[in-house]
Amino acid sequence: MSNRGKGKRIISVFLALTVFLSSAFIMCSNVAALTLGDVNSDGSINSVDANLLKRFLSGSIVIDNATEVIDIDGDGVVNAIDSSLLIRIISGTYTPERNEPVAPDITVYDADGNAVRLSDFKGKPVILNFWASWCTPCKKEMPDFNEKYLEYGDEIQFLMIDFAKDDNIEDAKAYVAEMGFAFPVYFDTYGDAAKTYGVIGFPTTVFIDSDGYIMDSYRGTISEETLLSGINKILD
Repeated sequence: MSNRGKGKRIISVFLALTVFLSSAFIMCSNVAALTLGDVNSDGSINSVDANLLKRFLSGSIVIDNATEVIDIDGDGVVNAIDSSLLIRIISGTYTPERNEPVAPDITVYDADGNAVRLSDFKGKPVILNFWASWCTPCKKEMPDFNEKYLEYGDEIQFLMIDFAKDDNIEDAKAYVAEMGFAFPVYFDTYGDAAKTYGVIGFPTTVFIDSDGYIMDSYRGTISEETLLSGINKILD
């Protein structure tokens, strides 16, 4: 056999061995990855594993017993409530002391263009109401808000927030003046406040207690009874 033939055989054997070793390495890597990635040990890598890994890396949990860890509400079942709590823990809007989410801070603007922050009213119950002058359902509930403002305005901070990003500020001011509403109006000039609270429809109302926790929230027009119920929750 010529040297050229021997050389071809050596190269062929070398290539085959390389392919075999590479395949074995990949297989071992995949097995290792499956073992490491399956944090809740259910035999598959899924969203629960991803959430657990995020919490583990952030230092918010120690993974000793994954089943106990993901049953956040302690009812013995891993369910949608647990998933919601996981999201709130990761986002920082949940604290172990209370189940209610912490109200995120926002900045809006008063009629003179001055910045006003939710945190400016720390220690006082707050009602956020997102509305717009073109919103008929918003207008339906506003007289009730005005009545409750006149009754509870010293105890509760009312933040009636016009979605100025998609509304004419002068139209909003004119409507409030025309109706003779006494509550203060603020303007979400850039839409950041609505985005922060996940507002996807108007009106949206959020009730926040004096410790800064969201006690309740509603999308759509609320009745006077519902408004009073929310007020009672944040005054308790």
